[in-house]
Amino acid sequence: MQRIFHTIGWLVSVALLLVVCVMVAYQLAYDKVILPRVIISGIEVSNMDKAAAKARLATAFTTNPNRVKVVYREKLLTNTATLRIDYDFDWVAEQAWNLGRSGNPLTKISERVTMFLEPIPIELPTDYDVDAVEGIITRVAGEINQAGKAAEIYIDEAGEVKVETGVDGLMVDEEGLRKSLASALRLPGEQTVEVKTVVDSMAIDSNRVNQALESAKNWKDKSLRVYYKDYSYTLATKQILKLLSLTAAPINFEEAGALLVAIKPEVETEAKNAVFNFENGKVIEFSAEVNGIKIEEAVFKQKLAETIAFAKKTEMELPVTVTAAKIKVGDINNLGIKTLIGVGTSKFAHSIPNRIHNLTLASSRLNGALVAPGETFSLGQTLGEISRVTGYREAYVISEGRTVLGDGGGVCQVSTTLFRAVLSAGLPIVERKAHAYRVGYYEQDMGPGYDATVFFPSTDFKFVNDTPGHILIQTKVDPKTFSMRYEIYGTGDGRLATISAPKIYSQSPALATVYQDDPTLPAGVLKQVDWSAPGAKVSFDYKVVRNDEVLQDRTFTSVYRPWAAVYLRGTGQLTAGN
Repeated sequence: MQRIFHTIGWLVSVALLLVVCVMVAYQLAYDKVILPRVIISGIEVSNMDKAAAKARLATAFTTNPNRVKVVYREKLLTNTATLRIDYDFDWVAEQAWNLGRSGNPLTKISERVTMFLEPIPIELPTDYDVDAVEGIITRVAGEINQAGKAAEIYIDEAGEVKVETGVDGLMVDEEGLRKSLASALRLPGEQTVEVKTVVDSMAIDSNRVNQALESAKNWKDKSLRVYYKDYSYTLATKQILKLLSLTAAPINFEEAGALLVAIKPEVETEAKNAVFNFENGKVIEFSAEVNGIKIEEAVFKQKLAETIAFAKKTEMELPVTVTAAKIKVGDINNLGIKTLIGVGTSKFAHSIPNRIHNLTLASSRLNGALVAPGETFSLGQTLGEISRVTGYREAYVISEGRTVLGDGGGVCQVSTTLFRAVLSAGLPIVERKAHAYRVGYYEQDMGPGYDATVFFPSTDFKFVNDTPGHILIQTKVDPKTFSMRYEIYGTGDGRLATISAPKIYSQSPALATVYQDDPTLPAGVLKQVDWSAPGAKVSFDYKVVRNDEVLQDRTFTSVYRPWAAVYLRGTGQLTAGN
């Protein structure tokens, strides 16, 4: 028995010695390199030190740059060829190095054992224009999505109430596409992302059909009047029946939404402060305040559903919220608007007519804006929605890292001119973003670096009124001289703003022209969608002093990418007649 225990003890000792030897040999072998089976974006970096791993990754992404094709049913919809992506090779190499080395001894052993059994993947951090990716998703959804048609009740020629079955819709799985794009952008080389869709079911809820049919019978030859004060809108029987829901929803939300679209412009108004004109050193009223009126949409839909379901009333008052204006005509003597405190100018020569229309329209909506003492002003909120619905036209904008036609092109001339006026007034700026590349319009009367872009809500221009009184913004646009002048009036408190000349460095030439195959264009067609511009890093100093007190002392820096002219080269089939 003792001999057996002695033999077991000897075997255990040998085993422990072997384990120790293996661990020591393992430690010595991988003392200065990344442990085995570590993979970053599909690239194995095992047995490399951090510098070699970074070099390996950089080479892989340089020689074989990322490009993601977005495909649906074997049809190419778009790609990310013009999307700029930055990779953090330093961080990911550090993470790879720390695998099996950080934490307590048990954690280290556990990680090392796991690495022997299966590869350890690490995600490469990427930095790219999220708005551009969202634009891709929106464009893909616009091309694929098919609206369904909800089942509805109708009255046939014989006066009988009938049910027409609905048609299912088709929708892009936007969240899934977003995740797939994020994963594909982390890999070198050409990647393909297949768009997945989901069915937007229009199935009928059998429990509601009988209720809806009963309600429909009660509304035969009747109408419903919805109203607010002097405004009224009358729904005929056919419109009422379309609102009846045959699903689990209390009302046909699509039809209720369409009804709101028709009613809202006639009822709703934005709360507007009293606006004053400043002439010859005096403030003259030219527009009284307007209280805001907004329909409570959720309450409206619920109330409408109940009214139609029970068919006991043929009139319904619109539920609204009234918001009082902050500044009233009676406040004129308390506003503190006494003198001109800041001026900003810009030029827009060579602008196309639609661009001039847009910047003039946006300027008119900014004109007369009042900012209370201590208030943070948001240009995006002041201008509101920028689209054809709100009166803007299609002109060139910077979107998805490219110059393309889009609603509201030219509005950034407004943010740029206001930025300059606010600098002149010596006010603190809390949010400002330069354009992706140098725009010629903004250098017609000033050097580079004095521009500001706005793409609300993701990008805004904001400043704070830190003066003792309100400030008034007045805008002047002269299409004949292609010039703009914004004036800021308020209470002068002795502050003096100094703006230095621009410092231009790290200049780089415009990129080489890019020709990009596009199967959506007929073969032989060449279409320019981007224009070249040199890159540069530009800064200027902004200092505001009042007596001996320094109110602002900061440097604004703008990094402009070198830009390439991009041409789309058609590879698709020739259309009829070509």
